[in-house]
Amino acid sequence: MNMHTRDQHTAESSRSLFRVMVILLVLVGTVTAGTWLAMQLSAALQFRARRAHVEAIRAIVRSWRPPPPDAKVADWEAAWEIIDFSIGNVCWHISAEELEHLRNDVEQMNQMNKPPVTMDTLEWLWVRLSQTGPQGNRNHMQFQPMWDEVARKPAATAGTATSP
Repeated sequence: MNMHTRDQHTAESSRSLFRVMVILLVLVGTVTAGTWLAMQLSAALQFRARRAHVEAIRAIVRSWRPPPPDAKVADWEAAWEIIDFSIGNVCWHISAEELEHLRNDVEQMNQMNKPPVTMDTLEWLWVRLSQTGPQGNRNHMQFQPMWDEVARKPAATAGTATSP
């Protein structure tokens, strides 16, 4: 093999190696981009599913907004607002499985206690939110003094809610 052929062979090998490296880089980039895109799509789908559960729970609870005849309107409104705030505070931080269980429980409670509901119904949801996990427990501990002030007055607790 002469010198000229050896140089051509070395140059051809270098070009081939370069082509293989470019192809590998393109493949790695494509796989990485594909993985990233799949993760983004998965996150978007999970967000939509979570939002659907939260909105279903909120829709039911909004139907509970009108106070029962025996409730003090100011106390009822304050208790209802604590519940509405707590739904957002808790539901975005619990597992998807727990969120689905919570939604099912709220739907069952709504079937058993058609509006107008009583303060006991709000109390049931207040306690149920605290049972969803660490975030529910933190929310419960943080807002318990406010809840006790507005929801646990003897005149405001008439009626009995049935638990699912």
